[in-house]
Amino acid sequence: MGNVYSTYRKGFPKNLDQPFIEAIDGNVISYRDLEEQSSSYANGFSDLGLRSGDIVSVQVDKSPEVIFIYLACLRSNLIFHPINTAYKVNELSFLLNDANPSVFICEMEIFENFSSLKLTKKPEHIFSFSHDKKTSIQSIKRQKFHELEELQPDFTAALLYSSGTTGQPKGIELSHENISSNAKALKEAWGFNASDSLLHALPIYHVHGLFIALGCVLLSGSKILWLESFNTDQVIKLLPKSTVMMGVPTYYTRLLEESKFDKSLTENIRLFVSGSAPLLEETFKQFRERTGHSILERYGMTETNVICSNPLNGERKPGSVGLPLSNQELRIVDDDGMMLNQM
Repeated sequence: MGNVYSTYRKGFPKNLDQPFIEAIDGNVISYRDLEEQSSSYANGFSDLGLRSGDIVSVQVDKSPEVIFIYLACLRSNLIFHPINTAYKVNELSFLLNDANPSVFICEMEIFENFSSLKLTKKPEHIFSFSHDKKTSIQSIKRQKFHELEELQPDFTAALLYSSGTTGQPKGIELSHENISSNAKALKEAWGFNASDSLLHALPIYHVHGLFIALGCVLLSGSKILWLESFNTDQVIKLLPKSTVMMGVPTYYTRLLEESKFDKSLTENIRLFVSGSAPLLEETFKQFRERTGHSILERYGMTETNVICSNPLNGERKPGSVGLPLSNQELRIVDDDGMMLNQM
């Protein structure tokens, strides 16, 4: 079965009551909750009449509920389309017109002013992310186990858009096999295991916070220490309970600005990972001097997820993104797709 959810599911702990997410307020979501809630959403999508390949666009604040919806899309062979919450009317209008989703889930502010988007084609189903029973996406949930259907590994699992720095944003389709194979490679490369606790302060509308962080945790049956956003005080509070932290370079520079951030806070950490932007050599060296930890820098693209990484064991070079992950090939093709070279 090519469904990435089935790949994730194999990594779940045998005891599904083990924690999957622990929030800073003490709220705990178990792997059983994860399976049951994603199944409930998958049933709800089925009741809406959605068909394999339909797109579900989501622009909401970070919440575990988004993880349920993402996994429900995988289970239903729907295409999950997360949208940056900072995008306003113009950017959002472009993305929705281009993606043409069957379902759009948004915060109440957008829901109440949906007409301002002036879409060429309105999504068939529009839901708010509030708990209002009439408009909320939570209202579609139906309790019943949702059976997975077989699909080809190259079937599209998610749709993400480029940043548009060199023109209009372009839709990037990620297959089930793409997400699965990269998650397996990273779990192995970074040594994830069931005893890990990942400090998660990243947004979940792009590859880093959604596929990279989530895949490593689900495949190892480990746990996430969940923050709604990066907050220095909250991160410092959770560091002693964490074994892994993933972040962008600014997370590490902001920690270094805090005098109370010292080696004692990081004694339980086995790995700091940085990506999504270049990590300055100065930051790498200052962090190592302060904590004794060498940040592991890696590199990837939305189209591929992570393709290069510094080693888990061995020298990590500042200013370098390391070597290719295992089992990768590089093809160089011309404009017609004809292969010129292969490595």
